[in-house]
Amino acid sequence: MVRSATLLASVLSLLALAGCSGPSSPAAETGHYLSLANRFEMQAPPGWTIRESGGTAAVLMTAPGAGEAVRPNLNVIVEDRYAGLTLEEAAERCKAQMAALRGFELLAPQQSITLADGLRAIVIAFRQAATGTPLAQRQMVVVGGGRAYVVTATASPETFDAEEKNFDACFRSFRAGL
Repeated sequence: MVRSATLLASVLSLLALAGCSGPSSPAAETGHYLSLANRFEMQAPPGWTIRESGGTAAVLMTAPGAGEAVRPNLNVIVEDRYAGLTLEEAAERCKAQMAALRGFELLAPQQSITLADGLRAIVIAFRQAATGTPLAQRQMVVVGGGRAYVVTATASPETFDAEEKNFDACFRSFRAGL
């Protein structure tokens, strides 16, 4: 069965709240995360927990706190199905997957940004409720070093704006294809 990167990102976001992800990474102390196996690096916001995963998601970062229905988080998926695609093609496939989710609503036109390493990325902001819980998400698609990366920032619709600065800093620090 083919997995939807967007649905997987939503499920991971909810599992993070239940403490169902892997062990905390030593990188959590500095906020710098480097994955040699998946050939990317990025900076986490101060105080966030960094957890590596052995599954499709390479890493899950969660904001401190407890008691929120949805704790702000960010995950990175290395999307092998998109290998060999252009950035625009990979972003269109992601957007098509998202459009099929229950409660999907595009919040703004997609935008192109330039990352720290000079690569271009496409960012898409949306809301959805695929798991039954309303989520606000911003997804960044990056193609580099022969791989496609899908970085998803998630929070409740009520708290997303307050975390936008943290999400943006993570996105802009992302380096792919190391």
